[in-house]
Amino acid sequence: MQTLHTVNLVIHIASGFTSLTVGLIPMIAKKGGRVHRLAGQIFFWAMFGVFITATVSWLQQPAKPFFQFLLMIGFFSFHMALTGVRTLRMKSQKMLPARFDWLVAGVAMVGGAIALLFGLWQLYNGLMMGKFTMFSILYLLFGSFFLRNGQMDWWLYSGWVPMENRHWLYNHIIRMVGAYIASFTAFCVVNSDNIPLPSILVWTLPGMIGGVLIARTVQHYKRKSAGSAVIG
Repeated sequence: MQTLHTVNLVIHIASGFTSLTVGLIPMIAKKGGRVHRLAGQIFFWAMFGVFITATVSWLQQPAKPFFQFLLMIGFFSFHMALTGVRTLRMKSQKMLPARFDWLVAGVAMVGGAIALLFGLWQLYNGLMMGKFTMFSILYLLFGSFFLRNGQMDWWLYSGWVPMENRHWLYNHIIRMVGAYIASFTAFCVVNSDNIPLPSILVWTLPGMIGGVLIARTVQHYKRKSAGSAVIG
């Protein structure tokens, strides 16, 4: 059992390190170029490695709060990476959402709802016992995003929400960068004792800064798209 834990930990650290380093390359490389695509593929499989090893760690110690959080963040970040990749594949191959995509959206909604309920339960217990932890807030935050992402995908697949022009590009940016932010947040939480900032900032600042950068990037491409349409 100890050997399995050690091997799993080594793979988890290697996958996490790869996702954090290689994940920066697609953000600065030429979009759609060979380097962008190759780095994106490596990042995706690194996130898959993080998800699998986080799940194994949780299965080994399911009652430990840290591994519960690790499972949630691994599940959330891989979902973001997976849907970011699927968005491009559906666009390039002119595919309609497959059963797999519907399943992923459904799992995201269920997972998000479970994370929200678990966060509320932890928050209630913590307040009652005077042992408040930031984990409860993180479950509420990530659970809300997780539920919302699955809901939006389901609505788009159903046609209940109109799909804007170049939706595939904006969704790809949001999901892939969102996966990176989630991975970076987990890294900050694990190393929070070595970061000279209040815990609440260490755990939430990556998401706040990353959210602003994502919004600015999407707006940049929307303005660029609008300008091209006017010129055309």
